[in-house]
Amino acid sequence: MKFDGFPDYGEDMEPEKRGKLADHALVLMFRPYRAKWVQPIGVYATSGAASSSMLQNLVIIAIAALQTVGAIVST
Repeated sequence: MKFDGFPDYGEDMEPEKRGKLADHALVLMFRPYRAKWVQPIGVYATSGAASSSMLQNLVIIAIAALQTVGAIVST
């Protein structure tokens, strides 16, 4: 598969990554406890690896969104 596009993490995107062509994909998945299925909940085009601060922000947003719809998020 091939995808052409630009990185976009929303408003909190790092300025140095703006305008660069994306070369990776970051997919956030939800898997219920003891279930055999998964559901993608977020897909982002990235240029190189996403920074740790960006990953932290995306995971917090994903957890909040899952809890809003009734999912119990536990570590």
